[in-house]
Amino acid sequence: MRGMLSFNLLGLKEGINPLEIKLSGELPLFRQLDVDLAGTGTLSGTIDKRDDNLYLLHLSLRVPVYFACRRCLETFVEEVRSDFTVVAMRRGSRDDEGFGEEDVILLEPKKNELHLEEYAREFFLLNLPSFPLCREDCRGICAGCGADLNKNNCSCVG
Repeated sequence: MRGMLSFNLLGLKEGINPLEIKLSGELPLFRQLDVDLAGTGTLSGTIDKRDDNLYLLHLSLRVPVYFACRRCLETFVEEVRSDFTVVAMRRGSRDDEGFGEEDVILLEPKKNELHLEEYAREFFLLNLPSFPLCREDCRGICAGCGADLNKNNCSCVG
């Protein structure tokens, strides 16, 4: 491994290779986003090396994130989860026919570096909740007096 989310493919054996990376908030992946990590996340899974031209990556991203509830404004932690598969193959290999750049990571013939940050960022963003709730039955806050209706009864009249 060269960087946190970059791999040298030369060191992989043919077949299934395990992968486990700890992800901190210091990674550019998270620093450039408006998110506050609640701890260390993980990118784990396997890299299936079929041959020197074809790699199948089955990955699982798990990242605990602080959110503000959209109803009561309380801060809570929820794990953002994403399971995804990425295909990496060498440009010009017999296997790359029929695949577009949106389907696979195309590796240059003499390059052995695989970069996953862009894919991890995309799947992380796609799985952020659009309407985060501390719990499904959150009652929110009273528009009149501002009481948190999950903790107190409303003290306003009407």
